[in-house]
Amino acid sequence: MRESSIHFEAVIVRLGGWSTGVVVPPEVLERLPLEEQPRLRVEGEVNGHPYEGALHHAGGERFVMLPKRWLRASGVREGQFVEVEIRPADPNRVDVPEELDRAIREAGLTEAWAELTPGTRRSMAYHVTSAKRSETRERRSETVLGWVRDPDAFRVARGGRRRTGNPEDPGWG
Repeated sequence: MRESSIHFEAVIVRLGGWSTGVVVPPEVLERLPLEEQPRLRVEGEVNGHPYEGALHHAGGERFVMLPKRWLRASGVREGQFVEVEIRPADPNRVDVPEELDRAIREAGLTEAWAELTPGTRRSMAYHVTSAKRSETRERRSETVLGWVRDPDAFRVARGGRRRTGNPEDPGWG
């Protein structure tokens, strides 16, 4: 366990109707820098399996959501008692898949990519990494290139509205 890590035990639970994870106890939350970073990204391990993500907030509790793919790969199941180790993660770190990194460089979009927020880059990278087949990751990388060229298109694809440039417009910002 790293010096800055916080260790606790929990049960893998269903969080709402569609997600699974562990609720982070209040005594653990008190030790995390949530005042400075309300949408804190964390990294660590659950039963010895590496994990990275954000602390989510719902129903008055904060939790670490564990995606289905992670659960399958780790062998951890709902209802299982687990040991959790978490620590604040670098909020600016973005793991870019090889296919996307290559596509960005070949398209000459390195500067445009760097201008996007870390959260936007993470979301775009996840769009690529969530695909199982390499052909799909390549195709999604091409889609992401379009979004890098036109970030508003990404915003619209995620259910938002295009920016108008007018601060009076309710869809602005």
